[in-house]
Amino acid sequence: MTKNARTDYINKVRKGIEIYAAIEALKDNEHVPIKYGTFGNFKINCIEWNSGGKSYAINEDVLFGRSMSIDLEKSTKTYLYCYTYDLFGNRTTTKLNFEYITLT
Repeated sequence: MTKNARTDYINKVRKGIEIYAAIEALKDNEHVPIKYGTFGNFKINCIEWNSGGKSYAINEDVLFGRSMSIDLEKSTKTYLYCYTYDLFGNRTTTKLNFEYITLT
């Protein structure tokens, strides 16, 4: 790994730690606004369950109309792993690179 590639990776991990900390700090019905690359503005929402667990979802930041939503499955040092189910119960997964996520 070259020095520049190592520095880029370290910066991406630091950014991931900052975003992950903001997500983990959320309480029930709170959200953190983000921007993902050039795709627009989104919100990461938190739901606390009676059992004490939490779940998180990413929603489009829209005032009116239909909004897309995707659930967060896990986080690594450099990615958020997400999933959703379509009308027929088919699971679709994706990973979001912390490099393109900005807290707003």
